[in-house]
Amino acid sequence: MSPKRLISFISQINISIVFSRGIIFFINTLIIFPLFIGFCSAQQSAGSIEMDEITVTEKGIKDITGLKYKLIDSTIMKMNQTLLLSGILAEHTSLNIKSFGNGGIATASFRGAGPAHTQVLWNGVNVNSPMLGQVDFSIIPAMFIDEVLVYHGGSSLCNNSGALGGSISILNLPDWNNKLSINATEGIASFNTYNSAFSIGTGNRNFQMKTRLSRGNSANDFSYHEIAGDESSPVHENKNAQFSYDGVIQEFYARIKNDNFITARLWYQQKDQQIPPSILEKQDEDYFRSVVEYKAFGEKTEVTLRSAFLDDYMNYRNFKDSASAINSKNKVITLNECLETNYTPAPGTTFIFGADFDYHQVETNNFDALKHRQNLSLSAGLNKKIGHRISISAFIKQEMTDQNLVPLIPSIGIDYRLLEDYDLILKTNFSRNYHAPTLNDLYWKNDGYSYGNPHLKPEKGCSGEMGIQFRQNPGRIFEWSAELTCYYSLISNWVMWHPDSLGRWFPENIMQVERKGMESTFSLKFNSGRLQTEFQGNYNLTITTNRKSSDINDNSGGKQLPYVPKNTAGGSAECSIKGYFFRYSLGYTGLRYTSSDDEFSLPAYSISNLTAGKKLIFGKSTITTQFVIENLFNTSYQITQGYPMPGRFYRFVVKYEFGK
Repeated sequence: MSPKRLISFISQINISIVFSRGIIFFINTLIIFPLFIGFCSAQQSAGSIEMDEITVTEKGIKDITGLKYKLIDSTIMKMNQTLLLSGILAEHTSLNIKSFGNGGIATASFRGAGPAHTQVLWNGVNVNSPMLGQVDFSIIPAMFIDEVLVYHGGSSLCNNSGALGGSISILNLPDWNNKLSINATEGIASFNTYNSAFSIGTGNRNFQMKTRLSRGNSANDFSYHEIAGDESSPVHENKNAQFSYDGVIQEFYARIKNDNFITARLWYQQKDQQIPPSILEKQDEDYFRSVVEYKAFGEKTEVTLRSAFLDDYMNYRNFKDSASAINSKNKVITLNECLETNYTPAPGTTFIFGADFDYHQVETNNFDALKHRQNLSLSAGLNKKIGHRISISAFIKQEMTDQNLVPLIPSIGIDYRLLEDYDLILKTNFSRNYHAPTLNDLYWKNDGYSYGNPHLKPEKGCSGEMGIQFRQNPGRIFEWSAELTCYYSLISNWVMWHPDSLGRWFPENIMQVERKGMESTFSLKFNSGRLQTEFQGNYNLTITTNRKSSDINDNSGGKQLPYVPKNTAGGSAECSIKGYFFRYSLGYTGLRYTSSDDEFSLPAYSISNLTAGKKLIFGKSTITTQFVIENLFNTSYQITQGYPMPGRFYRFVVKYEFGK
């Protein structure tokens, strides 16, 4: 990224918005600082404890007993810094990514559940919209993330309810050994697409600071076939589909002595996009997120205090028909306060306690008044190791949403090492969970008519899974691993939007959804020093059907839910030698029905990507060039009906790194 372009980018960030919201963030930190100061004073009054220096490595992997999870580490994130998170998840996980075209809204779902059943956390703070209940992954740059943890299953996080499908945890991590690091990445791709990313970090063993900037824009004017999968159908150009995004993250990390840490993070993001084919249909989004956190490590305890402020805004405009013009303005303010405590009285035994409070305020011209939502939760759990073979994790959670007490949410997970000398583990997990209707489900209105249903019941269900995991020779020249997981879930009161006799859509609790299936993965690695190779593959069978419906006009009974493919698979082969690297990946998505009665569908498709690059090292500096061919075989396909995806296209990336 050139200095001129970097300065231009920074100047385009709305400084006044960041400053005003930063004041709110600063006030918010004043709420939490007296709490942890009081905690420190209490510790000192009880007598100080002399401890050896400890090194804290925050990987975020905890409470995973009996669960299937996947870590997308910093190596993958650094290699794809000009991409958005939706592309990372599609390439490196088995999640079902539903995209409204290139640059359009992209959501993620697990095991046939809906996008609103996927809970997303940014450094421990839930960022799901209280209006839609979901997160748009096409607005999150990969540059802004160090690691991503993908948890499968309904009990995926003990401190997070509503995850009937699973959870995604986005992490920013400090590097306490960093003195100065610089990362500048520039990418250019087909369809007049440009992406820039820049970060700089500095500090010492007691203080670290990092700034990340990201920017992208595209004309998005690719050609596509009129009928997805039919190469003989007419070809059209994707018109009026431009999009652009800008963002900045500022991070501060401070170490107080050796066992106390203060962290502050601020994130501003903006996106503008046209919705093809009309230039009169647009959507603008911007949000400001801030979180301050205090961690204290004692001889047997770990205490975390967290306070967050979020301010999201979205404006959707559709003026194609002047008689029914839409100008939807939505503003959401969220406050979050959290306390987590771990107590380890003896090795192998940890008690976990937590309290979490969320407050949402929604102002929109699509509700009849200002709406609020409050959620208070208390949780307790136990992680226990029994000998060398058995690990048990048990949790129970009590929640109150809008002053309504929710039934207790329990979960239990067990890992059993079948062979003590080998990494062969039997995993099982059982849980109960629930998901409250979104505010749109309850209160949405348009043209003076109320479409929302304030009498909706929460979705609730039970789920269980069992799997086996095997790893051989981890860290050696030849390493391989495999995992097989089977799961079952039954969800009652599933919320479904459907039309009435006048064609007006409204939500009801009309379905009982059964989800069952299988997930399998394998990995094979060979590392001989100069030559490193890795092969990965996965296959997923997802059967998600409506067992019954309370609506006699609903023909979805026994049918696969819309946009849930029964069969998905993927694989990749990577090789690196003497600074050169190559990667080939293949993803298969089976047929997806687009109607609840399974009468209409989108055809199956396979997408291949090819990457080649070279890394050059000059002292503390590294220059990496990378050339990517996406959709290698020029496949014509659609992920969502009516929103075409591009055929074969090319991407060239240059990255400069300075530091260790």
